[in-house]
Amino acid sequence: MTSAGVGVAVHLDGFTAAGLAAHRALAAAGTRSAEIAIVFAGIKHDDDEYAGVLSAVRRTLPGAAVIGCSATGVLTGAEEVENANAVAVQVLGGAPPLPTPLFLPGVRSDPRVAGAKLGQRVRETLGGDIDGAAVAVLVDPAELDAADFVAGIADSAPSCSSPARARRAASRGAACSGKSPRTPIRPSRWCCRKSCTRAWG
Repeated sequence: MTSAGVGVAVHLDGFTAAGLAAHRALAAAGTRSAEIAIVFAGIKHDDDEYAGVLSAVRRTLPGAAVIGCSATGVLTGAEEVENANAVAVQVLGGAPPLPTPLFLPGVRSDPRVAGAKLGQRVRETLGGDIDGAAVAVLVDPAELDAADFVAGIADSAPSCSSPARARRAASRGAACSGKSPRTPIRPSRWCCRKSCTRAWG
């Protein structure tokens, strides 16, 4: 069963904010470890290129794959923090193990080709069986032609749920499975891709 939790903290020091947020995320998930950490860090923590934020997350969540981006504020299911000193961390884990998040460079130069490459990597990650799978994509529309990127995913993985559909499913409590809330989540079919202005992988 998949476990997930979110933590938020605000502090002038990036290491402190991220450490608190990561601990709170673990507490919310009811677990002591995580396989994936999704981090949104306020832009005021960029004085050291987010080294403090990443160091705290890696120290709190050793072994977790860390992805994320900078932000002017953070948003969770419970609160909105419009503060550039905020850090939000979501942790994911459980059994069966989640796939490693996919990282794909060169998204801005040719969004459709990049989307097609991502769709192909999703197919490879899931062994070609993508029926019912969903790809979660977070896009900065100011930096990327999202329509072309999503069209590229559909070109190479047509039976995979669209990002918009996955987002709607998540808002209904079905995480990133693209299933209805009454359907058990199948974490082995979950892939995550983050595309943003400043991404870490």
